[in-house]
Amino acid sequence: MGTLTRTRRRREFARKLAFTVVFFIFCTFALVNYQRSKGKSTDASEQSPDDNVMNLILSALGSRNTTAFVKPGQNTLLFDSLILVANNPDKTDNDNRIESLQADPVKPPLFALVVVISEIGHEEERHVIRETWYKWTEKENVRVVFFLGVPPNQDIQNSGINDEVAEFNDVVVDDFEENYYLLSAKVLRMFKWFTTTYPHEGTRPKFLIKVDHDVFLNIPNLVKHLKREETQHNVHSDYIGGRLASSTGVKHNAREDSFIPTELLPDAGYPDYLVGGCYFLQSAVVPRIYEASLGEQLFIFEDIFLTGMIAHDKLGIQLHDVNPAGIVIAPTFAIRLFGWDSKTGIAYHPANAKLMKQYFEEANKV
Repeated sequence: MGTLTRTRRRREFARKLAFTVVFFIFCTFALVNYQRSKGKSTDASEQSPDDNVMNLILSALGSRNTTAFVKPGQNTLLFDSLILVANNPDKTDNDNRIESLQADPVKPPLFALVVVISEIGHEEERHVIRETWYKWTEKENVRVVFFLGVPPNQDIQNSGINDEVAEFNDVVVDDFEENYYLLSAKVLRMFKWFTTTYPHEGTRPKFLIKVDHDVFLNIPNLVKHLKREETQHNVHSDYIGGRLASSTGVKHNAREDSFIPTELLPDAGYPDYLVGGCYFLQSAVVPRIYEASLGEQLFIFEDIFLTGMIAHDKLGIQLHDVNPAGIVIAPTFAIRLFGWDSKTGIAYHPANAKLMKQYFEEANKV
């Protein structure tokens, strides 16, 4: 009798579970169809969401001429370290070089220069970085610099950036109008700044590390990784490393993240590239990528454009992949659930202020 009762309970549970699953699937399909019907325009004269996003992107890109955005041969800096540089288009990039960022002829060049891509309004993120992983530079032959553009319709003289530049001596501001769709051009402005600040190969840092301002970077582990790569003869003059992305499809639906109009890229897939949150370059390859990009049609995603289309496809440079546990970009559910090992990892993205402080404390525990 007891066995019969248990069997009935199991069957009842199975029926309820099956009903719940079917009901959930039905509701999901109903919601998706509702959203689709809601998004359709009843007026043929109205633009679709695809058209709105596409026009926004194409308007930002303009002619898409990389050279027009980057302005090679012109000094586009507003602030570089402690000195205000006059924005005179007649000057060349070699004018008004800042000695404090040049390599000391008595000391060996920096092992790495970390350039954090930031914006003027993100002073809190820069503060958190300076209070956490930035401090590791005191023990390593590494320097951190924040590279900023100019917000649209904002007077930077009243933004407070002057005080930050004077206090910390680690900020570079380029006369480049911030725009999400022009990040490729902004990073190329940074490459221009790096190349002209360190015109001679013997004085350059060995590596340029590009990171976003919401990345936690374990500098000691990064240095260990790069030195290990050197001992294994993986590092050469065109070395680029980071988190490799392969065979990802192009999203032509404007309702999806990372939407790309077919006018920009009709192809079905992207080339191999390094995810943009954090990647590192042997310094000799920086001017090669910079120069090879000039004259090309600008693409909105900086990592795909610079490391994929230019470095990998045009220059034929091999992209070196770092173990997924070493560089975490868009963490999986498992990592969110069980945490990331900041003692052995290199970079984590995205990291808010709380995570930055937590990972810094954990990494420093003996």
